[in-house]
Amino acid sequence: MTFEIGDKVIYPNHGLGIVERIEDKTILGTTCGFYPLRIVANDTTVLVPLSNVDGVGLRRAISDNEVDRLFGLLGDGKIDNHQNWKGRFKDNSDKMRSGSIYEVADVLKSLTFLAKSKSLSFREKRMLDRAK
Repeated sequence: MTFEIGDKVIYPNHGLGIVERIEDKTILGTTCGFYPLRIVANDTTVLVPLSNVDGVGLRRAISDNEVDRLFGLLGDGKIDNHQNWKGRFKDNSDKMRSGSIYEVADVLKSLTFLAKSKSLSFREKRMLDRAK
């Protein structure tokens, strides 16, 4: 997937970013292309190698139709929760790393539901904040 300057992108576990420019950098004698992204939430810059865009799960922000689908997923009432904290955390971590907005929404939904019935662990609270 390729992006242009000014594109709004989603970087998993960091949120919305804006492609500031496209540049080459030489590191240890090897020249590589990078997307410098300005992360909106904390105004930091992250360099994503052009060759690793798919590997890190970088994707475009979603369309209005996808927003409608997302709201449908959030409101469908289906919750898939493991009884075991360790299994649930691993599954949720995998979903967060996937780069899929629908997987992240599933984490948001399940942890929000779980938080209504019991206290979340510190790590799950942090994951819920990132999913939001």
